[in-house]
Amino acid sequence: MRDQERSEELLGVIIGNRSATPLEFWFALLEGEGKVAVLDEVVLVRTNVPQYGEVKFYGVITDMERYLEDSKYAIDSKLYSEKKLPALASWIAKVTVTRIEPEDAFLPPAPGDKVFKASKEDVEKAFYFDAMGDNKVPAGLLPNGEVFYVNLEFLDGRKGAHVSITGISGVATKTSYATFLMYSIFNSKHAKLRNYKGMVFNVKGEDLLYMGYKNAKLLEDTDNKAEMEIRLRNREMWRKLGVDPLEAEGFKNVQIYAPPKSGTLFIDTPEPDVDTSLLRNVKVYGWNIFQFARERLFRFLFVDERNLPEGVSRLVNYITERLALSAERELERNPKPKTITLKSGYTLSDLKDLYDALESELDSKNRYLLPKDESTNTIRALLRRFEKLKDELNRLVNPKLTPPDFREGDLIVVDVHSLSSKAQSFVIASVLYNLYLEKIERGKTEPIVFVLIDELNKYAPSDGYTPFKDILVDIAERGRSLGLILIGAQQTASQVEPRILANSSLKVVGRMDPAEVQKPIYHYMSPVTRQRATILKPGRMIVSQPDCPVPVLIKFPMPIWATRRDEVKEDLSQDAINEMFL
Repeated sequence: MRDQERSEELLGVIIGNRSATPLEFWFALLEGEGKVAVLDEVVLVRTNVPQYGEVKFYGVITDMERYLEDSKYAIDSKLYSEKKLPALASWIAKVTVTRIEPEDAFLPPAPGDKVFKASKEDVEKAFYFDAMGDNKVPAGLLPNGEVFYVNLEFLDGRKGAHVSITGISGVATKTSYATFLMYSIFNSKHAKLRNYKGMVFNVKGEDLLYMGYKNAKLLEDTDNKAEMEIRLRNREMWRKLGVDPLEAEGFKNVQIYAPPKSGTLFIDTPEPDVDTSLLRNVKVYGWNIFQFARERLFRFLFVDERNLPEGVSRLVNYITERLALSAERELERNPKPKTITLKSGYTLSDLKDLYDALESELDSKNRYLLPKDESTNTIRALLRRFEKLKDELNRLVNPKLTPPDFREGDLIVVDVHSLSSKAQSFVIASVLYNLYLEKIERGKTEPIVFVLIDELNKYAPSDGYTPFKDILVDIAERGRSLGLILIGAQQTASQVEPRILANSSLKVVGRMDPAEVQKPIYHYMSPVTRQRATILKPGRMIVSQPDCPVPVLIKFPMPIWATRRDEVKEDLSQDAINEMFL
């Protein structure tokens, strides 16, 4: 034992004037010997118990205090600093236990037991990395530089699924961490055994459209000394994570879908509403009216409006089902329909036609899309809403368009940033619903599709109802058995449907609003951890996973892939130009 202790770094001893429990204890640092420890430090304690022999406690420092023993007056600190007051300065740290060996030795350590700084092997045991086997997925770096892993079994549906990422906009780096985690999953050892795909909705600018390119600002050298130091530091972080950033590829087989540019639907091939000067193979997405009707997407036109009046909601559901019935009848006449002809002889090719058809039935006795006994006021209330929407969304419903297909690439990026808020909601709800239905119809778990949705509190609010909310809750509860994994990002988890959060195996928190982080939904974090969340810098996250009872602070590097246009190195060679434009 003594030889072993000499090879380890002794930090301090457990104090006896505070209670120690099997789950937490305090220890005094050997400050006079120059020992230093920080929050998040992993420690090891050994104690001897006759019944069990040697018992090991692994834990994380979660709180610290420094004070003068028996100091009564504020001026004592000044006198002590001037060496005019003989006093003892104490430095103590609180440890939250993460693991005990043997597991049935559930008892507290003893006062005076020595506390050691954890070795690499101790860290593996403290966070149960040793029990993960090939399911270890790098999820960042601990403050001491060791790799922090999450258990893939709790991400891809075998034991659990879904990820919740919370943080204020702009500095919490929610999307950056989500894509970093997806990259780690796609490059894990287990990815070779299972078929993983990803779907990302790009809602802000064109940042996520360049994920198929390398990040020149990370991988190339620069004469700017400060910037070069940042790049070198991030490259080293990648190497610790097991990736050589200069050799590794970013996301592979990226397929981008963009909405049609307004004014180009009259040509044979509508143009995508994105900057295509660098982007290649961008596909235009949308729905023809037959798909819109058959897939019951009419109800998603109103997904951005919570708590529709009961009458209007009932009417929306009725029209949705009548359109679906009309689509099935159209399919009997035409094996590849792109339009719908109603019983009245009215032909629908887009949303404007649908609005006109509904308006024409308003005062008609021969209603088909509308219930015969529905009041005029209710119908007018619906038409007022639909009239505002049809012009915003009409470019997404056209005979020349087809919806995104998740089978087209390993990573699908669906761009919605140029659309209005209501149109964004419609697209995200419709695409995910199509994917959900296909997973149900195929009846196969694979491919396992990880879907990243930002602003989850907008689509699945904790209060109120939207038709999309039911689907998201169903995915949260059944998705792991279908191979459909939700990565939800939001500014305020307290405003997200609790059933979705309860089914999220991995919970991640970035920079937080002080008022938000004090709400009960964050009960899994200690008071100190909650307070730290309010001052986190970009690139720092607090991660909670089922294998570890303590949320852990981690850091992660700049992405290898480009996250905006100015990170892409333009290739102006003739081959690149030919590939881009020919």
